[in-house]
Amino acid sequence: MHEEFARHFDPERVEARTFSYTTKVSNTSLWELEVRQDGLFYKDISPCYSQMKNQVYPQSFSDYWFYGPLMPLPDPETRKWLVDAIRRAFRGGGEALAGSHFPLFDYPKYANPPGWIDGDYLVSDFVYMRDYGLDYGAQNFHDGLVYIAFISFEYCLTKPEFAAKALGQEVWEDVKDRIYEECLPQDLKN
Repeated sequence: MHEEFARHFDPERVEARTFSYTTKVSNTSLWELEVRQDGLFYKDISPCYSQMKNQVYPQSFSDYWFYGPLMPLPDPETRKWLVDAIRRAFRGGGEALAGSHFPLFDYPKYANPPGWIDGDYLVSDFVYMRDYGLDYGAQNFHDGLVYIAFISFEYCLTKPEFAAKALGQEVWEDVKDRIYEECLPQDLKN
């Protein structure tokens, strides 16, 4: 799939653009997405998932096309704009790829986000569904938060083996059921 994408994709046809946005759990996190001819670059300004301000997470156009956002991208219009921008950059013969992108859908809004904790106050792993994807990580009594990572809803659906490994098989099954029930329109559920 990625080879076919590379054969028909012209990155010079992608409009350069920068999006600024926020995500919020208890604190508001500032983000910036820079779209350039060499890919997508998510900047974790606050930071949320890094220990350093302005950590940049690169993503290739093909990875975004097939699997969805690498980092939080809560606005559905931004996700759709990116899909359309990539679609416009296909050269002749790329028509077959036009509908092969990750599923576009609206994210759920949670007053009380679902969460899973494995362990106790001494050491535990956690997963929380957010309005924009999933946080997962580990914490312990001595150090507090050991690490926190992110996986988008789209990555969960398009890379289920990765989601199962990152979240644990049992949690992944529950997350998948919730995504299908709460996020996907009826035409994508079939």
